[in-house]
Order: sequence, then structure tokens, then C-alpha cells
Amino acid sequence: MSYVHPYGSTLPENGVIGRGYALISDSGRVEFRVTDEGNIQLFLDDSRKLWSVDGKNASFVKMQTDGNCVGYDPNGTAVWHTATNGDDHPYNLVCQNDGNLVVYAKGGKAVWHTNTAVVH
Repeated sequence: MSYVHPYGSTLPENGVIGRGYALISDSGRVEFRVTDEGNIQLFLDDSRKLWSVDGKNASFVKMQTDGNCVGYDPNGTAVWHTATNGDDHPYNLVCQNDGNLVVYAKGGKAVWHTNTAVVH
């Protein structure tokens, strides 16, 4: 499947990606996607799954203003979150070239990551 990348590599505060949408690293090798089946996944080279939240029926992922990045089901119930609440605005979710998915707070401070850096 081909995913749409409206934000490039960075989901800004209040940004949302839904099913069929993704973030893509600047190199084009790493993709964070919400699948049509409702899975939240991070892939390298479109074939190697680095990280996932599968089977939760996620409808969309939102980078909230409180610093928490949250996946919601079609009923608006949170099914996954980064647990990164705070007031260090703005927050961004970044799909990095190295294979990591990272939530950054103001000033570039990393507050959460998938710990999946595999590309050097």
C-alpha cells in the first residue's frame, strides 16, 4: 500500500494522521504509519517492522498540545499513548532517518522514543 505523507517527517503539535497516512523520514527509508486495519507501525525500507501497536483498531494518531502523542479508535477512546504529558511547548513527533520515532519538546529535548535506531 502507498501511504500519504502530508507532514513529511514531523507531526506538529495538534497534527493528526489517520488511516492510510504516514510520516516519512527525510531519507525516505523510515515510515510511521496508521494502517487501514488500525495498526500503528514503524517500518524501515517498507519491509522491516521496527515497532508497532497492532490490534488496537486505531483510527488516528494525534500529537496533543499537552505533549502526549495518542492513538484513538473510531469511538475516540485512547488505545495507545506516549505518556509524555507536560507544558514544554511546542511538541513534535519526528520520524527520524536512524529508525527512531521521537517526541521532542521545546528546544529539541527528546521526551519519548521507540528506541529503534538501526540506521547509522
